[in-house]
Amino acid sequence: MNKKKKIIEAEIKIQLSFANDKVAESICSATAPENLETPDGVIAKSNLQDSVIYFTVDLKAPFWDLVATTEDFFEKVSISMKTVEALK
Repeated sequence: MNKKKKIIEAEIKIQLSFANDKVAESICSATAPENLETPDGVIAKSNLQDSVIYFTVDLKAPFWDLVATTEDFFEKVSISMKTVEALK
């Protein structure tokens, strides 16, 4: 049986604050490739302002593509933060 995936439209906005501009810039740069590697119908954007990363996902795709994209972003943030901490 071939089930068609239900397409939804959604937008999420996430704001991550960091200790300083340099850390935020490093993490934003490290996570930037995630914005390019999204499923069809998913647009991800990261913007940096001072020590805050603003991450937005616009979706016109199956719900699980939103979950996967957001999860991938947070995974890269976590790895980047661990790297920054290790370099201190």
